[in-house]
Amino acid sequence: MAQSAAQRLLKKWFPYGDGPGPGPRLYALPHAGGAASAYRDWIAELAPVIRVVPVQLPGREGRFGEPVADSVQTVAAEVAQVLIEHAPDGPFAVFGHSMGAVIAFELAAALVEAGRAPASLVVSGQPAPHLLREGPAVHLMSDGQLRDHLASLDGTSAEILSDPALLELLAPTIRADYRLCDSYVCERRTPLDIPVSALGGLDDPHVDADDLLAWARTTVGPFRVRRFPGAHFYLRERRDEVLGFLLDELTGARREP
Repeated sequence: MAQSAAQRLLKKWFPYGDGPGPGPRLYALPHAGGAASAYRDWIAELAPVIRVVPVQLPGREGRFGEPVADSVQTVAAEVAQVLIEHAPDGPFAVFGHSMGAVIAFELAAALVEAGRAPASLVVSGQPAPHLLREGPAVHLMSDGQLRDHLASLDGTSAEILSDPALLELLAPTIRADYRLCDSYVCERRTPLDIPVSALGGLDDPHVDADDLLAWARTTVGPFRVRRFPGAHFYLRERRDEVLGFLLDELTGARREP
């Protein structure tokens, strides 16, 4: 049976489907250069209590030929429109790591404005959106500097970093993603009225405790911070603890760490 236009659109943005089980959905947004597959293992591990729905952004994996969005607000608005017009009803939360955190924030804000507020926003590995960023723009780094930067985050496979041809193939998408981060300016002044949690690694060289605590300004609802052992990609090393936190968050337990 041929898919409808709405089904094709949902498949494009959510390639792993709606997630098994009856639980609330968790729409998960990837880091710069990352893709929906970053959260593929979460689907089975959190089912059936939570239905993990990884979001596939333009320019990667099955959408490799599509241009990357020109701003964080643009891609967040596109995801919001798909969710508002085509996603099933029911409770859901939004999660994003690193670049995905600012997209998740803008997505949550767009959904609140449209009357489809998420039950919770969970951000990870990213300073609060209103903080000024210092240092060189990553998307303007030389190839060698970009490789060193990715290596410092410990989130890109050694296979990619050691293969110049493969890195050259992926570099345009990675640079385009970092251009989103480097050019992002938070224009929202009204805080959200939903629970927000900010997660990070204790040894993250790019995001410290104050960066996470500053997310409190984004909401008048409940707010908490949780830091895990590890660096920028702590959520891989401490996956069981992170998933346990998300289970608490989405099932309403919100136990203090």
